Amino acid sequence: VKSVLVASSDGARVFTFSGTAKADVEADMSFRIAGTLKSRLVQTGDQVEPGQLLASLDTRDLTIRLREAEAQVANTRAALRNAEAIYDRARDLYENDNIARSDLDSARAAAESAAAQLRIAEQQLGNQQLQLSYARLTSPAARDIAETFVKENEHGRSAPAIVRWYAGRAHE
Repeated sequence: VKSVLVASSDGARVFTFSGTAKADVEADMSFRIAGTLKSRLVQTGDQVEPGQLLASLDTRDLTIRLREAEAQVANTRAALRNAEAIYDRARDLYENDNIARSDLDSARAAAESAAAQLRIAEQQLGNQQLQLSYARLTSPAARDIAETFVKENEHGRSAPAIVRWYAGRAHE
């Protein structure tokens, strides 16, 4: 291999290389649920702190589903109170030999079923609360925003990346 040292007339050396600079740590961030982007609060180049809100989705539909789940919990609590009261009356009547054992068993089964329905309604409420929390995208750590992808009022059917953040050694 032959090599030749080329120097400019003024004696200064200029080196030009092609390549791509890449951060040590880089990740795309997206919402866990689909929806319409209400606001993206960061731009390319912004520095963000841990827990800082990056973007949020329109929560109107999620809020309606949350209110429906809250109403369902209230409804099943009332049904449970009623079933327990019926069971208590049936137990008193059974102890005085005024109803058959099958009637008592039916009242107890209805109360147990109502209690199970309440547990299901409470789980659904918890799920709706969790879904609503997914409408907020926050920074996991101090990071620099490398790129943004979605604009306000755009709707994502899946979970497209909203922002890409990177961390150099200064943030680690």
